Amino acid sequence: ILGQFLYIPANIAFSSWMLAYEFMEYPWARAEKDFKTKRAYLWKHKFLMIGFGLGTLILIGIPVLNLIFIPSAVVGATLLLAKNKK
Repeated sequence: ILGQFLYIPANIAFSSWMLAYEFMEYPWARAEKDFKTKRAYLWKHKFLMIGFGLGTLILIGIPVLNLIFIPSAVVGATLLLAKNKK
């Protein structure tokens, strides 16, 4: 029964992480980054990426409005990458 309670937060965290990776892929593709660099960046900024992914996960879960939020998430990922490029 403990596994059922651990599954929900683990699933949300993993989904947020993967969603962040998916939307960060657009600016990384333009910069031609390799997978090792992407993985290192995601791991270095893990809480920022989970937060970005969680916000995106919540917003794209809203029917009809997700048509607006998906392109906005790409813009947000680009701005996030540009701001944290230091």
